[in-house]
Amino acid sequence: MEYYSDLNALPYDPVFEIEFECKNCGKEFSRKFDSNVEVRPAGAIGPNFRGIDEVHGNRYVAVIDGDKYPIECDNCDIDTSLYELNREPLNK
Repeated sequence: MEYYSDLNALPYDPVFEIEFECKNCGKEFSRKFDSNVEVRPAGAIGPNFRGIDEVHGNRYVAVIDGDKYPIECDNCDIDTSLYELNREPLNK
């Protein structure tokens, strides 16, 4: 279930967007998320994301009501080599 994606048929009100780079294929892509979604690296140590691998990337998850949904690259469908480039609110 990609609740946070633009392809969603569920009620959806995006409030922030994250730009990712895939360290596997080198492509950049973005995803929009609504307010009840927490997006974080799955293997981060601590709340400030210590332990992030900037060279090989990380597995990112969208946490919705306690359930974790992996975020995959649009190009190569890999979910273990992402790096967050930018995170911005949509409503300024």
